Amino acid sequence: MRSGRLGKYSERNHLAAKPTHTPRQREIMDMVVAGQPRKNIAADLNISQRTVENHRAAIMERTGCKSILALARLTLAASGTNSVIVSSE
Repeated sequence: MRSGRLGKYSERNHLAAKPTHTPRQREIMDMVVAGQPRKNIAADLNISQRTVENHRAAIMERTGCKSILALARLTLAASGTNSVIVSSE
């Protein structure tokens, strides 16, 4: 038996539970999923890079995702979007 807090839950279980995030966490999650680096997120929001990292860690723990890719999949699934958005910059 695993003793980790989120060890027995899969991404699907977290999607069904629909974890709630603070407005700031949601803002940071959207920027992370969009591929923005921590340094840019911090500059855009006028917060430290460490604060961005703390929010990102809290988001990852709440959702049970172990990678940014898994977080992106979860975000797309929760929004009901089946396509991938590609930036043309």
